[in-house]
Amino acid sequence: MRVKVVVFAGVCWLCATLALGQNSAVNQGISNITGTGARALGMGGAFVALADDATAASWNPAGLAQLTRPGVSLVYDWSRGPYDTKAHRVADYINYPVGHTITTDTAYHGTLEGSFVGFAGVTYPFVVKSRLFVAQASYRRMASFPTLAGHSKSTSVGQWADGRPDTTGGSYVDDKDAFTGGFDSYSLSLATQLGSKVRVGVSLNYVTVDVTDRYAQYFHDLSDPVLSEQDYWLNAEYSFSGGQADLGVQWAPISQLTFGAVYHTGFTAKTKQTASQLYNWNADYYGEPPWPLTSSAFETNVHWPDAYQIGVAWQPVERLILAADYGAMAWSKAKLDEYQFPEWDENLQPTIVTYNDLPFPSYGAKQNDSSSVRVGAEYILLFGKHTAVPLRAGYFRERQLAPLSGFAEGGRIPSPPPTYTGFTLGAGLTYGKVQFDVAWVRTDGTQEGSGTWDTTSTGGTRTIHYNLTRKITFTQDRILASLIVGF
Repeated sequence: MRVKVVVFAGVCWLCATLALGQNSAVNQGISNITGTGARALGMGGAFVALADDATAASWNPAGLAQLTRPGVSLVYDWSRGPYDTKAHRVADYINYPVGHTITTDTAYHGTLEGSFVGFAGVTYPFVVKSRLFVAQASYRRMASFPTLAGHSKSTSVGQWADGRPDTTGGSYVDDKDAFTGGFDSYSLSLATQLGSKVRVGVSLNYVTVDVTDRYAQYFHDLSDPVLSEQDYWLNAEYSFSGGQADLGVQWAPISQLTFGAVYHTGFTAKTKQTASQLYNWNADYYGEPPWPLTSSAFETNVHWPDAYQIGVAWQPVERLILAADYGAMAWSKAKLDEYQFPEWDENLQPTIVTYNDLPFPSYGAKQNDSSSVRVGAEYILLFGKHTAVPLRAGYFRERQLAPLSGFAEGGRIPSPPPTYTGFTLGAGLTYGKVQFDVAWVRTDGTQEGSGTWDTTSTGGTRTIHYNLTRKITFTQDRILASLIVGF
């Protein structure tokens, strides 16, 4: 059951991992990178035109110009949810001495879980020649990769052409894919007001990616679960860094209506990747392992894509705000230069194949520009002169960057890029100079596809015809808490 899955670049370059539940790029939040903060995400992430708190620079740096006092801010992010896969594969052994068909059904149930500090910043307004400027130094986790732990069980039925009775077998697998690190941004931002209607801002960002993956899989054949025990370990590290900028503007033609736009520049950076993997199985059952221990290391260039967001915020009455955003990332233009993959010949010996360029961070299928639509609302309850309790809700749709494909060696399972949907709820408490907010974000996603392919062996005299269908579903519950303190 060697399955190739569309996975995050730091893992999938190994490309021979065995688990059905291997982490997918679109499940890691990399398709549509947005800002952070409990207030913004409580409104569904529709914050580009509004962006008026200390997390503004992660959405639109122009919004910082609305802040008038120094302050510090912190955001914490926690997520958890199920990740389930069902697959049905039919393998026809056409030219073998005894023709037969093996049908395999596999069910995988896993859990994605992670937590991290999402944002920390210091904001300081200052005046130069009667003009107010607002500066901020901040840290942001742009994308983090949760741990995926799960269990899969497959059942197989053989149908033999010579009349022998069907045999039922299968296997079960326990695995854990644990990531540390992620996509981090260290930023210096500056914003100011131009006249009474226009705000502008810029963020200079140092983006650093330093990811470590520790993957372990334990495989057992149901026909002989003692002798057939097989373990697989993967230790991989992946890193790159580069500088880019966010350019933002907000325009308020009237006091109740604001438009916003932000442009995120791309960049090119050299990546460093190392990995070691170990197969440990019973040689009496399987024969001598073809690759008991392998390791590799190489460098390549990653071309990170441009992105943009536009939005509008409307305040029809004094304590109600409605907002909507649209954004896109140009993943169709992202790529890796001179990338290497391990492949195996008919004698199960590894060889290295180098490609001039490949799409990043997805392999096995042409990737598309991702996009998102977000809407949200906030209503503020007032209690006395110093206390406010905002209530928030939102909805979003995210079109992911690539279809689910590359289900198995030699086979491609085409399907349209999936679209994920979600809704959000949020609340807060503002007392004097202290603002505390919480948000709940629920995301639901489905990926599915089917396809057929042939493999040959022994000089092309034997053929196996495969037919495979597969469906992945996941739900993520995400909790954010933000604390902003002014001085």
